[in-house]
Amino acid sequence: TIFEFTDRTSVYSKCIFASICHAVMVGKYTLLSDEISWDGTSFLFQNMEGTRGVISFSEKNFLCGIQSEENYLEGENNIENTLLKDAELDIIYRVRGEIFPYLLVENDGDDIPAISAIFWGEEEKICSDMNEKEFMHKSDNILLPYLYEEKDMKKYWRDYYEMNQEHEQIVEELYLKKMTNDSFLLDAVQKEKLMEWFGEEITYCKQSLEAVSYTHIRAHET
Repeated sequence: TIFEFTDRTSVYSKCIFASICHAVMVGKYTLLSDEISWDGTSFLFQNMEGTRGVISFSEKNFLCGIQSEENYLEGENNIENTLLKDAELDIIYRVRGEIFPYLLVENDGDDIPAISAIFWGEEEKICSDMNEKEFMHKSDNILLPYLYEEKDMKKYWRDYYEMNQEHEQIVEELYLKKMTNDSFLLDAVQKEKLMEWFGEEITYCKQSLEAVSYTHIRAHET
């Protein structure tokens, strides 16, 4: 068991917050447009150092796979016998379908999975075949913003995107709307602000926000 200080709900909410920060600010930083994205209920993220990951959410469970460019295992059998050796069969099946397809490398003309670290979990329990220190090392600490306390997490993204108070206000408005209603649209004032800041690059913002709006996972279990 690792990361006992957090859970699926908390990680999900931080992924949504990061996505909205990215969507609001990508009009300024268009070269970072591929850094954060959603594919259905799969959260895809990467950094400029060649580390990338995917967190796949369902209503009560989630999976995470990280690929560090410097340190990974190749091939399904190798990964499953090492990084999933203590996982139950249903977890292995899900990792094959929900994690492997996003973390591939080319090998002798074929695309094969390449993974550095994996965790899987239910709402309040996260498991891995490596300890926290090893997980963070092998994943190049890319998960840190999704493990921070809320205050530190918000400061991290504010500093990362150099957001001013108006940027932060729109982020908070959209985040609250998403977490409350599970969907959202830019209102007229928000659109006007983004146009004022980014001009035609607002297209990047709209595309990113649209992807977040299609993500439907309950933030809280009932």
